[in-house]
Amino acid sequence: MGTDNSLEQSNQLDDHREPDESRNAPQQASERKSIVDWIFGSKVLFVLFAISLLWTLSLFAVPFMIPPGTVSGLEGRANKVDFGEVWDPMPLFPKAIYYIGDAQCHQISERTIYLNGNQMPVCARDVSIFLFLTAGLFVGMFLRRSYFLSKGLLGIFPKRFRESVNRRIGANWFALLFVLLCFVPLALDGGLQLFTEYESNNVVRFLTGLPAGFIVGLLLAVMIKSVKATREYSKKIKEEMSTQPGS
Repeated sequence: MGTDNSLEQSNQLDDHREPDESRNAPQQASERKSIVDWIFGSKVLFVLFAISLLWTLSLFAVPFMIPPGTVSGLEGRANKVDFGEVWDPMPLFPKAIYYIGDAQCHQISERTIYLNGNQMPVCARDVSIFLFLTAGLFVGMFLRRSYFLSKGLLGIFPKRFRESVNRRIGANWFALLFVLLCFVPLALDGGLQLFTEYESNNVVRFLTGLPAGFIVGLLLAVMIKSVKATREYSKKIKEEMSTQPGS
């Protein structure tokens, strides 16, 4: 009975393997790539990371491109440009960044980090989200491509942990719980601040944005890699079918 149970568990694990692993084990060796190969393996992912990195660095840079005290004491609304008269006299680059920030963020002074005596273009929570979204994209570049989002997310964990997850609850359930858990701190802090008299602070806002931003960046990276892996696998199958006799 013990042998039968172990064989059954082994078969269940095999059923969840990805197509390239079950059909062509030697291909695993070809997955060992250099750092350059990992980074440029997906042009779409690399471009997205570059844009996110440029935007995030700009958030920290533009307060130093204008005189101290130029941007302070603001209290606007999200998803609306409130302070065009403040941005218009600025040089082109900081003006563009502050306009974009104004269009998406409330820019309330008490909820925003100050650099060089100026408010950053977005609030502390948004800065954290953008910063760690970029970090999530970067980490995602080095993950092994997977046909399934759940397995792609599991790739950031050690092999022994992944095997334990597959045995206990499965990759799909774990990925769902992991994503939800990353949004819980942000939802609690933001929700309590919105519906009660509780007022958060910038340290807490920054920390609660960290897991949410990271998981969004990681999900984007995994999805892009999953799409590419699926397309390459479909192309390979078509090529194999076209070379078969009678095709």
